[in-house]
Amino acid sequence: MGLISDIKHNIHLSALVTKGRLKSRKLPRISSNNDFPIDFVVTWVNGNDPVWRAERDKYSKDVNEKGNGAERYREWNHFMYWFRAVEKYAPWVRKVFLITYGHIPEWLNTHYDKLVIVNHGDFIPKEYLPTFSSIPIELNIHRIKDLSEHFVYFCDDVYLSRMTSKEDFFVNGMPKYCSIAFPTFNGAYNGPFAHQLFGNIGLINGKFNIQSSIENNPELWFSCIYKDKIYYNKFAYKVAYLSGMYFSHLGCPYRKSTFEKVWAELSDKLCETCKHKFREYSDINHQVFSLWDILNGNFVPVDENYYGVKFGTLSKQINKISEAFLSGDNLMICLNDSIDINEDNFSEIKINLDNILECVFPEKSCFEK
Repeated sequence: MGLISDIKHNIHLSALVTKGRLKSRKLPRISSNNDFPIDFVVTWVNGNDPVWRAERDKYSKDVNEKGNGAERYREWNHFMYWFRAVEKYAPWVRKVFLITYGHIPEWLNTHYDKLVIVNHGDFIPKEYLPTFSSIPIELNIHRIKDLSEHFVYFCDDVYLSRMTSKEDFFVNGMPKYCSIAFPTFNGAYNGPFAHQLFGNIGLINGKFNIQSSIENNPELWFSCIYKDKIYYNKFAYKVAYLSGMYFSHLGCPYRKSTFEKVWAELSDKLCETCKHKFREYSDINHQVFSLWDILNGNFVPVDENYYGVKFGTLSKQINKISEAFLSGDNLMICLNDSIDINEDNFSEIKINLDNILECVFPEKSCFEK
């Protein structure tokens, strides 16, 4: 069965399951027009900077260490490989905006015409500064001067891992998202992140009629790409609310105009979050922007593995990490620092990752001196 036939078939089945209330629409054309600029935005902090550490310590009294521990600021000295991956696998990118507290890697070629260095004070409103949480930074990205309407946001631990094109992130101006309504749960590590996802979903349920969103775009919610996981979306339609939405810690495509719309609708909650100097359980994170486009039908569906793989326990997965980079099967790979790394095993893990990254990205990029 072909792609279009599969989509039509799933829409038809879903309509039967929901007693005929869903109506199939004309499907969008598969051909795409991506003749527009796309920028990358990456955040980085040098946790060894004594000036930054001194300022952080002034505000860090009574901070909840869950979500604000050393793994959030630890310096691995791997950032040059992030830029090498961009140059190797995304030569089409217009500009790379590096967001920094003010410190700059000594190896960085600050004169390269594709690089734009942005300090927190250049775009984040003064009332939110200083901040030692990535969340206020992410929520205000749209304020960066000269940033393109279409951009991809990265943390510095997320690496491109194969040759890419604009169509990997946007089709006809729409971002590619996975709209599988996975239930959100706390998991073993009961830190702020899971609570932030709960908060995002709560806001979205309060702003949208979930059944109407699904009825207006059944081909997006019941794409054959989701296979048996369509069940979660059928359940969301039946109960008329979202209990969660799939979210991955990998590069995420966004539109600046979506940020502006969400700020106009949810300014009180976003402002409250941005005033927090450190991560808190009540924060709203940047997933709220992708949720906004998903509920409005402004996205192209992809499956939950589309953007790549995240490694969250580096100490136990060195061999798998090496295989993932060498295979070329993943669009992106995340090497996520975690609480399982400590003073006893950090050096060994770092040496192993140094060797892997140097093997995969041995050539200096134009972003380096």
